[in-house]
Amino acid sequence: MCLFVRDGEFLLVYVNYILIMCQDDARCEAAKDELRTVYDLKDLGLVSSALGVSMTRREAERDTLL
Repeated sequence: MCLFVRDGEFLLVYVNYILIMCQDDARCEAAKDELRTVYDLKDLGLVSSALGVSMTRREAERDTLL
């Protein structure tokens, strides 16, 4: 597992999965677009669990509970 951080963007890489976390959707889309120039990506949408950790996104509070 490896965590990459760049200007408020977090990419967690585990085997062949990449979890992208950003402060806003536009930054996440830009990160995915940049990765698509090199890799064939499949967007699985919002995450509900990763590596055995449940995640709940709260839109009103603009945060994610683990």
